[in-house]
Formats: sequence, structure tokens, C-alpha cells
Amino acid sequence: FDVEDLVRQVCAHATDDDAVLGPSPPMRSLYRTMRRIAATNTSVLITGETGVGKEVAARRLHALDPKRAGQPLVAVNCAALPETMLEAECFGYERGAFTGAQRTHKGYLEMADGGTLFLDEVAELPLPMQAKLLRALQEKAFYRLGGERLCRSDFRLVCATNRDLHQLVEQGLFREDLYYRIAVVRLHIPPLRERPEDIEWLTTHWLQELALQQQRPLAVSDTMLQWLRRQPWRGNVRELKAFLEREAALSEHGLIDAPQEPWDTVGATPATAWPQGTPLQTVVEVAERMHIV
Repeated sequence: FDVEDLVRQVCAHATDDDAVLGPSPPMRSLYRTMRRIAATNTSVLITGETGVGKEVAARRLHALDPKRAGQPLVAVNCAALPETMLEAECFGYERGAFTGAQRTHKGYLEMADGGTLFLDEVAELPLPMQAKLLRALQEKAFYRLGGERLCRSDFRLVCATNRDLHQLVEQGLFREDLYYRIAVVRLHIPPLRERPEDIEWLTTHWLQELALQQQRPLAVSDTMLQWLRRQPWRGNVRELKAFLEREAALSEHGLIDAPQEPWDTVGATPATAWPQGTPLQTVVEVAERMHIV
């Protein structure tokens, strides 16, 4: 077991041209598009189901930008911030602007100067905040809460959402003008179940990382890989990673040959765990291995 060799393998995966986000055709195409727009100042909207890796794509886009790669990427989860604190956290505030403001505080827009501002779950922004954000994006300038000095910040805006913004615009829950401002280029990441080619690649990559962390060899059997490819993975890449972390932790000899215990997939039942058309022999083999373990 050579730790340095594993490091080289992980690095090789990380620099494999179009396969940085996965070897499947959709992910290779996505990465080629990212490379084309990396050096521009174009706003980007990344869409896809929860857990497909939208923030990973945003960070990769930031790293590809020769001007911004060495500058900060400020990630903001819009759904996690209380509505009453959104304006103060995004635009910053001056000392004494409100009760408890004991010092001047830079907001996310100001902290992202020279780099990238990543707004995750952008669909959760309330309408009043959407209007203020639109103005700041158009003017490339804003005022801190309670401030009189105009602040300027040059950043690239990358947003992400798992919701249909077109539908929200029609319902009056998202501003149409803001939508066109943030979605100059739209990158869609398909769910993991639609790109099974990535499952083996991701599994190999994460097992290498886990092997480095645990300082022991980890491997997965061909039968297990077949089982992984047949799962619905409704939680997408995030669910697959959690499953592999559990199996690696429970594995006694480092070989992941069958689930150590049943894996509860959100929204799945035993009848839907195996897609229609799965060979009976495959189901039997996995069931036998799980029973023996």
C-alpha cells in the first residue's frame, strides 16, 4: 500500500481534461463550456437537483478563471440566512446602523471583490432583496446598511438553484429582470441516475481519498459496482458519497463487496430499489452477500 502512489492517482483524476467533473458525455460537455466562459465576466446560473454537485461546478469554474483563481470565492446559502439579516449580510453595515452593530462589517458582495460570489439556492431570495440585488448588479455599486459611502465591488456572479425559475417568474415569486441578469449562461447538471458512467469514476475517486484519510487500502468489487449503477440515488452525488463513507467505515478488510446493512434511499421502497429489467441473478447475488455479511 503506497500512499504517495494514491496521491498521484487522485491528482491524475483531478487534472484529466474534460473528465474533471465526470467521464459521462453530459459532464464532459459541461466542462468544455465552463472552460470557454471561464475568462469572461459572464453571470452563470447552475441548475440541477439537490446533491448533483452545483457548488463543485461553481468552484471549478472559479478555479478555471485565470484572473479570479487566486481571489476569494464567497459562497452564500440564500436559504440559510434569515430574511431580516439578508441585507446586512450581503451588503454589510456601518457601526451603529442597528442595535448590536458594534463595528463596521463587510458584506458578501464586498468580500467577493476581485473573485466570485456564489449564491446557492438563489430562488429563496425574497422579492425585496431581489430588487436590491438587481440594482447592485447593474450599478456594480451599493451602500452598506447605515452607510453614506458608495462601495464598489468587481466580482463574477454564479448562482445555483434546484427550482424552476421560469415557473417562479410566472408565479410572481422571482423577478424576470433579475432572472435575465443572473442567467446569461445556464449550466444544467443532470441527475446521477441519468449518467451512470460517472458512478464508477466517482466511487474510485472517493475511495482513493478515503484510503488516504484512513491510511489503509480500500477497494470495491465488480458486483458492488453493478449494484451501485442500478440504484436510483435520489440524493444524487451527495447520497452516493455518504453511502461510500459508511461502507468504508464499516468495512473490516477494506473490500466493499456488498452493503454492510440496508441503505435507506429517500423515497425508495424495496420494489423500486431495482429498476425494471434487472437480471434476477444480480439481485440474488447481492442478497446473498448482504445475508452472509
